[in-house]
Amino acid sequence: MISGTRISGRDAEEHVKIVYRAENIIDAHLVKNALALEDIVAFVSGEYLTGAIGELPALDLVTVMVAEHDVERAATIASSVDAALREERGRHADPTGAPLPAF
Repeated sequence: MISGTRISGRDAEEHVKIVYRAENIIDAHLVKNALALEDIVAFVSGEYLTGAIGELPALDLVTVMVAEHDVERAATIASSVDAALREERGRHADPTGAPLPAF
């Protein structure tokens, strides 16, 4: 987990930490929404940077961050969502490894 900016905590300022590095903006928002269902406030960072890079892969630009006191619970939830996303992608992948056509 990496320290980020500060947010107003319950009684004092708290640091935010990265709990998830997303492949894309959609994945980041899926994690953020899953955290919101558990009453964990999360922020998506870097989502506006991806439009500036064009065709290049956006590695480690989009992250989901939470307050330090929520890191442990949030990391567990983020890992669970990530596992479900990877499983779903595996089901739709071409068995030969070729890229799937864009529709």
